[in-house]
Amino acid sequence: MKLLANIGDAVGRHVHPDVRAEPIDAAVHRHFLTSRVLLSLGSLALAPLCLVGAAPAAWEAAALAWLVVPFGAALLVSRTGNLRAGEALSLLVWLGLGATLTLGAGSAFGLALLLMVPVEAAAASSAAVGAVAIVAAALLALGAALLSRFGQAGAAPGLSALGVAALLAALAYGGALATAAARTAQRRRAEERGARLRHSDLADAIDDVVLQFDRSGAAAAVGGAASVGGASQRLFCLPPQALLGRGFFERLHVADRPVFLKLVADTVSEGRGGTATMRLRTGRTLPSRRGDFDEPVFAVVDLSLRRRDVDAVDGAGARPVALGLLRDVSARAEQERLAAAAQDTQDRTHAGRDIFLANVSHELRTPLNAIIGFAEMLSNEALVPADPAKRRDYAAIIHESGLHLLAVVNGILDASKIESGAFDIRPEAFGLDELVAHCCDMVGLKADQTGVRLDQSVTPGALALVGDKRACKQIILNLLSNALKFTPAGGRVAIEARPEGNSVLIAVSDTGVGIAARDLPRLGDPFFQARANYDRPNDGTGLGLSVVRGLVGLHGGSIAIESAPGQGTRVSVRLPSDCRRAAPNAAGVTKIETISSYSSGTGHDGVPSGGRMQKFA
Repeated sequence: MKLLANIGDAVGRHVHPDVRAEPIDAAVHRHFLTSRVLLSLGSLALAPLCLVGAAPAAWEAAALAWLVVPFGAALLVSRTGNLRAGEALSLLVWLGLGATLTLGAGSAFGLALLLMVPVEAAAASSAAVGAVAIVAAALLALGAALLSRFGQAGAAPGLSALGVAALLAALAYGGALATAAARTAQRRRAEERGARLRHSDLADAIDDVVLQFDRSGAAAAVGGAASVGGASQRLFCLPPQALLGRGFFERLHVADRPVFLKLVADTVSEGRGGTATMRLRTGRTLPSRRGDFDEPVFAVVDLSLRRRDVDAVDGAGARPVALGLLRDVSARAEQERLAAAAQDTQDRTHAGRDIFLANVSHELRTPLNAIIGFAEMLSNEALVPADPAKRRDYAAIIHESGLHLLAVVNGILDASKIESGAFDIRPEAFGLDELVAHCCDMVGLKADQTGVRLDQSVTPGALALVGDKRACKQIILNLLSNALKFTPAGGRVAIEARPEGNSVLIAVSDTGVGIAARDLPRLGDPFFQARANYDRPNDGTGLGLSVVRGLVGLHGGSIAIESAPGQGTRVSVRLPSDCRRAAPNAAGVTKIETISSYSSGTGHDGVPSGGRMQKFA
């Protein structure tokens, strides 16, 4: 049985392409090809018996040739798709074989083979072809009887009138049954074709794809491939055959295939339907952002399955157990995504507003209180100290507080300009080594006061850069200030600058407290501070890295951050050597590549490094 099944599968692949789209017609063609090929193979297997002993007679060779003709009929149907011509040729085989045995060998067995004509005609798709063959068989039997009656040589001897009458009656009765069977089959095929057309019209009307599935998840069209052709081409740019068989399963996203198989299993075993949302690979492609190639486009689809209790077999011989409705919901999924993104933006805005109010109120109140308090003391004769040194100290505190307020306001304004796209860069040529040295001088006093060693490694005169000098100065100062702020006494902050191809690398590393992995996704968000809370140990508005991110984006550069708690942090900024040739990112937004792993060589709290890389916009 397995051998026959393998032969059937092999022969089934040779069904004419014009017929494969219709399951019923494809099954008829496949059965026709299989039976004729097997008959011819069996005849060829008997050929050696005719060669044993004496040379075969002419009628034996003719009989063997007739038994090979069905293979030619199968080849004709496979090449042209004309089933009526193949059936006519098959009927001619039995007529020729019967005539050869009756007239050539003088055997009455040849007349008995004529009974195969109505059997063959019953399976024919055309009643007219079968009727003609049955009439020809009756005439052949009548002619053989007349020849035998008059004693002609070669005719089958001993044919009685009663035997001939019985044979003719059997042929007539078989012909009537064959005609009725052929007409019934034609009517059934016409009804099935009408049902397929109705299914096709319904599928076009609902603008969905209707499929049926067997237990393995293989798909078949309810009304033939034509019923899904228009919808699949219109919705997914796919030919109908692309969704049939294993095609639907193979086009599902790998992560969604278990969901589909579970849906089919639940529908079959528990009898309850269900709906699953999955991603289906369509026939559309888009240019990839990762290289010079095209990437497939996935559509978001809803598949609704219901158990099918009809005991039917499709054209491929499988038994469908579930009926499915496939609907393209990409537009709805995109709306949900945009709504979720808007909600997330709104939540971040609210959270940022709360953090902003908390941070800014702290950053503004503290220096304002100092300014108001010490200014009141200096303006009140009763409170002003008599010591000139103290008066100078009070004035210095007022000056420092004013500078702090100015820095806070400038940071807020810069962040607002960058976010709104109103920040304009003014490129000019300058030496990066001189700029780094100047920035280190500016923060050197703070490093000395906090007990942090500040190192720099820059190649003198080798770093020519074309960019906004003020913006680059802001980038370096913000990175150094952040590193000093979060590095305890006895720690180390180092800045490195070197050329890398057509870009320049600026890296600031420290042996500070580091950043937890849970805080990495939000780095660069306005007003966000790692471990931010209202009793945070460090001052600041949380705008430093946000401003750096925006300024780097305006220069067309990139940022990478490596950090681990207790190990320290390394921020690497890459800027193009000439920002005029680099396209700035939209609205100054650049991606921050974060790595939750860093080893500075001097750890704190003994926290081991290790983690993963992530990218955040």
